[in-house]
Parts: sequence; C-alpha cells; structure tokens
Amino acid sequence: MGTGYIFNCQKCGYEFEAFLGIGMGFEEVHIETLAKARDGKLGKKVQKFFLEHPNADIDSSYVFAQCPKCGKHETVQNLSMYVPKGEKYGLFIRYEHKCKDCGEPLEIIAAKDISEQTAKIKCPHCKSALVGFPGILWD
Repeated sequence: MGTGYIFNCQKCGYEFEAFLGIGMGFEEVHIETLAKARDGKLGKKVQKFFLEHPNADIDSSYVFAQCPKCGKHETVQNLSMYVPKGEKYGLFIRYEHKCKDCGEPLEIIAAKDISEQTAKIKCPHCKSALVGFPGILWD
C-alpha cells in the first residue's frame, strides 16, 4: 500500500500532495516499468544496463523529489537498479532524475525517510520549511 503525504507552507499557503510507495497494483506497475527499461523508454543507459545484466531489477516505487536549485517538487518513480547478490538484490545504480523546469539533478527522499527529513523539504516560493503529514492511504 502507498502513502499520500500533504505538504503545506504555513507562511505562504503553498500545498503539494505526494503519493509515495506503491499500491496494490505493484505487480502490473513493476512489469510495465521493467518492459520500459528493457525497451529503452527510460533512456539508453538504463537499456544498456539491462542488456548487460539480464537478471537485474528496478525499483518501480514512487518517491518524493525536490530540486535544490529552483525548489520544484515532483513525485517520480525511483528507478534505481539492482543486481543479484547471493539470494538478495543489491543496489547497483541510483537513477538520477532531472528537474523538468531547470534540468538540475533532483534530491530524492523515499517514503520511509519523509518523517525524518521534513526539515529539508522547502517551499519553492518562500523557502520556508513545509509541514508534511501522511493523509492518504492508497492502493
């Protein structure tokens, strides 16, 4: 089950909703994400990685992203890639997301880390810290 967070700025009223994690449609979303990765729809580097590591996996969950330059907030798929290490998978490449507005690399905060890192989440308009709380459970 995923968790929806509502972030708001007490100073200027800015509000942002982020649906993080992954819902009950995990299997379908994961299969689609793997297919996109292997078909090159997530970029040539990702496609090359899967050609070189056919047993690899990809994190298809949704995470919170913030641009350190312009402050834009986005919800994006994690897309970090993993390779088998013994009986488990280990992180091999952390996918680098770019801001849609200014092109800078985005800072990623996973759903499990939101509560500890809320002080890092700033309003894109007035730069005040946002207040965030889980408000929605989604499938």
